[in-house]
Parts: sequence; C-alpha cells; structure tokens
Amino acid sequence: MTAREAHKQQWDKLKDKPLKDKLKYIFTYYWAAILGVVCVIAFVTSWVGSILLQKDVALSGYLLNSITDPAYSGDLTQEFLELLQLDSNEYDFKLHANTSYSSTEISDTSVAVLESIVVQVAAGELDFIVTDLETYPILSAYFTDLRTALTAEQLEKWKDNLVYVEKDALERLTSGELDTVELPQYFLSDEGLSDPLPLGIRLPDSSSLFDAYSFPPGDVIFGITRNVQNLSNTLAFLDYIMQ
Repeated sequence: MTAREAHKQQWDKLKDKPLKDKLKYIFTYYWAAILGVVCVIAFVTSWVGSILLQKDVALSGYLLNSITDPAYSGDLTQEFLELLQLDSNEYDFKLHANTSYSSTEISDTSVAVLESIVVQVAAGELDFIVTDLETYPILSAYFTDLRTALTAEQLEKWKDNLVYVEKDALERLTSGELDTVELPQYFLSDEGLSDPLPLGIRLPDSSSLFDAYSFPPGDVIFGITRNVQNLSNTLAFLDYIMQ
C-alpha cells in the first residue's frame, strides 16, 4: 500500500468521527507542516507590517562630540519637521547625538563611531555632520564642496563662516598616496590658499543648535556629506540653526 493510499484509508475512517478526533489526527500527523505554515505567515505579516510602518527619512545627521543640554525641554527634530510642515507620523529626522570621538586618543568607542559615520556616508544614509574644529580635518574626506551644495545667496551670506582645506592635501588623503595619515590643515579664510575647498561652516554662537546641545570649547563646524540624499532639507536645517 502506498503512502497516498494509506492516508486515504485514514481519511475514510475519519469521515464519521467527531470533529475532535479529526483535529487530533490532523495535528498528530501534520503538526510540522502546520507549524511551518504558521511561521511563514508570522514572518510575512511582521515583514509587511514593518514596511508599512516605516517612516520616510526627511533628514539624517550626526552631532559628533555633542551632549544634550539637560536644561533643554524642547524637541529639535520635532520642531524642525513642523517647520517643514511634515507629519512626524510619516517622516523621521534621524539625529545621532551624545556621541564621542577623539582623534588623539584612539579607543574602541572612537573607532566604532568613525566606522558608523563612514558606512552611513557610503550608503547615502547621512546628510550632514556637525563636529568640533579639532575633529573636522579627519572628517573632511566625507564632506562635499559647499560651492556645489549651497545656493549663491547662502554662500554670500555665510562667506565669513566658511572653513577651507587645500584641494591637493585632501586629494592626497583620499587617494591613499600617503605612507602615514596626514590630515589636511583647516583654514578659516581662503586668503593665500592656492586651491581652497570650502567644506564646512562655522556655526555662530547664537545658533539655535546650542540651545539643545553642547560641544567642546571652540568653533563648531557643519558639513554636508558627499552622498547627501536630502539636500533641500539639509539646507533648510542649516538655515534654521544659523539663526
């Protein structure tokens, strides 16, 4: 007797049996298949649900070496989304804050933070980075030329806040020609430079960003990443925190 004939014989015997006996037979001989189907349905349901609930990213930024001000009671990301007239139930502003990185003292934390930034920039998942002036040179390879990102009006308005590096120094860093890591020197003016690249903007002391976050003493720099995906919103945020 084949397996198919044996199953048919069992079903014939069950025709007149109570529902309880039929269910017992089904779960006895088909429990593995039923469990597999249930698991597949649960996985598909969870996967579809996560897609439906996933928000569109309006903006993504990194505040390096920042600490949230305990006296700040607002919500900077929510306030900015409201400024753009975007529903926070549908859009997300990913702001990575309270992070620590040191270019002079290499630690597991510093390495992990830098790796996170590199991966997110490469994947186009990070629109901007705000950092202290000491850390700015090591991140210069991941910033875009502001002359290609800012409007002519913004360039003129913030020309005194631009931070520069020499193009050839940056190219040596990114080409891997150096035997040792030689970070580009930054300049607060393009005067006397042969081929200056404006890669950052110094935030004014009056910046609204400092109402919510504190940084190490000295200048704080805003840079737009090379693979920025939300440029218009990035420029809107820059305009917002430059006030």
